[in-house]
Amino acid sequence: MKAKRSNFDNMYQVIGEYVAMNRQDFNGQPSNGEFLVDRIFDATGAFAATNAASSLLGMIWPGASANTFELAEPEHDDGEEVEADDKFYERLNKIAYQSFDDPRANLAEALDEYMNDQIIFGTSGVGVEVGEASNLYFTPYGVKEIYPINGKGGRVVGFYLYFEWEIERVVAEYGLENCSDKVQKSFKAGKLDEKVRVLFIVKPRTEKKAAKGKYAMPLMGVHLDYTSCHKMKEDGYYELPIAIGRFRKLNYEDMGRSPAMNALPDIREANALREALIIATEKVLEMPKGVLSDGEFGGGFIDQSAGAVNVFNASGNLGTSAPVFDIGSPPNIPWAEKRLEKLEQSIAQHFMIDRLMDFNNDVQMTLGFEFPDVGEQWALEVRRGVAQLHHGIPEGTPLRLTMNTGATAQPKLPVKPCALKA
Repeated sequence: MKAKRSNFDNMYQVIGEYVAMNRQDFNGQPSNGEFLVDRIFDATGAFAATNAASSLLGMIWPGASANTFELAEPEHDDGEEVEADDKFYERLNKIAYQSFDDPRANLAEALDEYMNDQIIFGTSGVGVEVGEASNLYFTPYGVKEIYPINGKGGRVVGFYLYFEWEIERVVAEYGLENCSDKVQKSFKAGKLDEKVRVLFIVKPRTEKKAAKGKYAMPLMGVHLDYTSCHKMKEDGYYELPIAIGRFRKLNYEDMGRSPAMNALPDIREANALREALIIATEKVLEMPKGVLSDGEFGGGFIDQSAGAVNVFNASGNLGTSAPVFDIGSPPNIPWAEKRLEKLEQSIAQHFMIDRLMDFNNDVQMTLGFEFPDVGEQWALEVRRGVAQLHHGIPEGTPLRLTMNTGATAQPKLPVKPCALKA
């Protein structure tokens, strides 16, 4: 399981340092609050990833639940009209919206972490269960702990979830009597902070163990003490308890690929260039100095760092050189800044910042088209279909669109032609 994705783990380690800006130790368990910033000098990648995740999440889940989904009477294949109970669905939607929007449900935090991991690592998930203080509770799951199981067509049909918990938490979750002998002994000895490696497996059930109940459900869930290979609990599910997304993927791979992977070469170059700019700026502010003296040359080494002082033998130089002078010429900072600006633009394009921002802007302002008054939903469909063309069409190009509103009785509505605006 781990060996199968070892190449991805190496990539995740680098991306975790340069884009997520925290050490994602994929070969062990990171310490709480462990960050890696001593070698990071540029935050362009992290900034671009945050912007992309925020824009994408804003389109998928725009604020409150009422703006995102609605529960309604299902359609009937036989065409029979069923009298719907409007009040029933009003109550149903009210309960659903309250459950999703309850701050104790943790939905906002879960979706934020999910989308950030999608943009940075390409694989993440969100699980939902009955909450203790709320009707629902949403939990985000990162790429470090998720191992998807692919089925037909590359669809996720199951997963392995690998994580470490303290003994105290394991006992509280599964019960002392269901834990392995080793965990029971450690718990009774008061070693509550010791870590237990837990493996949670959800996969299609090959055979039913009962006529009804959880052992008859199509998906089985097994909780194992990974070290002792001891089964602590078995569950059943009608559907996957964790929704797992892959931003992009190859057909033969289980793990997803992300915009951060494509942008990584530019991100690393920008980081190195930013470090060089910092050093160069220090030298401009405080150039290394040379001082004439009747002593000896300093061991054949010239320190060219900012603020350095080098002593030179004054023999043959008295009266011909200043006693204190700059060593070398000031660095060419404008050239480096132009290169860094190009890298920042390239990184933003990898994360599709311009396109995502276009989706969230006004249609006429972004695309330069004037639409007939056919309603916001129609304009939204136009935006989805045309926004991706915006950056491939030269400025000032005259365009005419003919779109169908989808209503069978209405003719096609022409769009007033105009020049594309930048």
